[in-house]
Amino acid sequence: MDAKLFVERVQAKIAAMEQDNAAELAKATPEEKSALHSVFNKKAKHQVKEEERADALDLVLTTIKGIASDDQDLMAAVKLLTKGVRAPRVATEKAAAAPRVKKTDMLDTLFPAIGSTCDENTIFAQYKLGRPDFGRVLRHQIKDAKDPAERKWIDFNPETGIYTYLAQGATPPEGWPGYTPKADAPLPAIESGNTPATSPVEERLF
Repeated sequence: MDAKLFVERVQAKIAAMEQDNAAELAKATPEEKSALHSVFNKKAKHQVKEEERADALDLVLTTIKGIASDDQDLMAAVKLLTKGVRAPRVATEKAAAAPRVKKTDMLDTLFPAIGSTCDENTIFAQYKLGRPDFGRVLRHQIKDAKDPAERKWIDFNPETGIYTYLAQGATPPEGWPGYTPKADAPLPAIESGNTPATSPVEERLF
């Protein structure tokens, strides 16, 4: 395959991946789009190379069978050389995994200003984080903030699935119902997939 054809086939596959992941790309930040396109490019090149190898192997086998099918020794040699060689697996395209991002960058993107809201479905679609995992992100950014003034106090309504950015600062806003760090109480571990229920208040929040 010449270079021009290779590039054309790669670009065609990238275009198909972009179409399949259009919804995710529409919501992604410029950095996330760049990461996704990098994944698409790598996958497309790999798929085209595998198809090229399969085409070459098919051409060789077809040619040999056409001119020497009655040569038992040659056919035995072909079977030996191609033993275990399989055509590339054809798999349905899956959405690319969300790129890794810093917790602070993720929260800044989802909640750009006090009063911002975001539903849990959007968070899961962009970052593959359900309630337990995103609850852990919120708790840790409160406890582990390098500067307490940068803490984001984000509440969650389990009935509507909506997160609301209430305030920012070292101390929680008045009437804050959720987790507040205590010097004498380490942060409880939260296993992925298990909804935390350390108290009725925390269960309502996360």
